[in-house]
Amino acid sequence: MHRLAAPMTLLALLAPGCAIYCPVYATSGCVEVAKLDGLGAQGRHEALIGYLDDERSWVREEAAKALGRHHVRAAQPALRARLNDGSERRYVRAEAARALGRLGARDTTSDLRAAARADAAPELKLAVLEALCTMDPAGPDTQATVQGLVTDEDVLVASAAKHRQGTGCGS
Repeated sequence: MHRLAAPMTLLALLAPGCAIYCPVYATSGCVEVAKLDGLGAQGRHEALIGYLDDERSWVREEAAKALGRHHVRAAQPALRARLNDGSERRYVRAEAARALGRLGARDTTSDLRAAARADAAPELKLAVLEALCTMDPAGPDTQATVQGLVTDEDVLVASAAKHRQGTGCGS
């Protein structure tokens, strides 16, 4: 696939029907985008899931956002894999966590809790907090995670956990 094909294809998946400018040198990208016209929702979702394996981290991040936003339940295994991949960039893992929360993927609770371990990046902890509070605000795993993050060494994480605790998630 041409280097520009993935970003243009991703844009077409995220915003079907929008006009995409195709420069002369990017014909292979335009061909990829043109192929999307015949896809239904399922085909678009499958293509988005495929972008979770793209070589560019920002493409994986945007794919995770879109899959969560569009509630693509078929993406749960791939999102779980992104979350659990310790070598993945933290912002991609954070978007995978948020997407799992939007999907209401309660069977990933233990994965989410494990991702919020003490040495995890603050943005990942915040995303896990958001995901758990979205999918199961009164659940015992959510409450335990929120309680644990209240004393986090990162001030922003601790503050967010205290706020969540005070507004009903984890209390």
